[in-house]
Amino acid sequence: MLFNYSLIPFKIDGFKLVMMESEEKMREYDTMFSPPMDKYETEGEVVIELELPEVDISNVRIVQEGNRITIEGVKGYNVGNKKVRFLRMERYCGYFKRVVDLPFSPRQEDIKAVMGKGVLKIRIAKKKRIIEVEEEKDE
Repeated sequence: MLFNYSLIPFKIDGFKLVMMESEEKMREYDTMFSPPMDKYETEGEVVIELELPEVDISNVRIVQEGNRITIEGVKGYNVGNKKVRFLRMERYCGYFKRVVDLPFSPRQEDIKAVMGKGVLKIRIAKKKRIIEVEEEKDE
């Protein structure tokens, strides 16, 4: 499993990856993964796409602070009420978090997110803001 060390702050504790800022969540889910992501820019928007197959939309949270977008959530296995013993387990599950820096600070109303066919797509419109300059009034 490859991780982008600059995007995910973690420490290695034995064979476990532990989030330094969310150790409580890590203990709860016992594992962490980094979903594949693309970020690209067009003339009118920046688009972020994450592969999140079998992730319930209610388990995804997106937070925007300044020019930073944080996407985090949980992916579990759906085995129903059966007790199972995995003979082989290659699909990722657990807690995930991606932090994406943008070249500008968008307004919240300029951000749209949709999820379909296992892909979360976040579109951030690039809008120019015209700021009027007013004459200073003497008091």
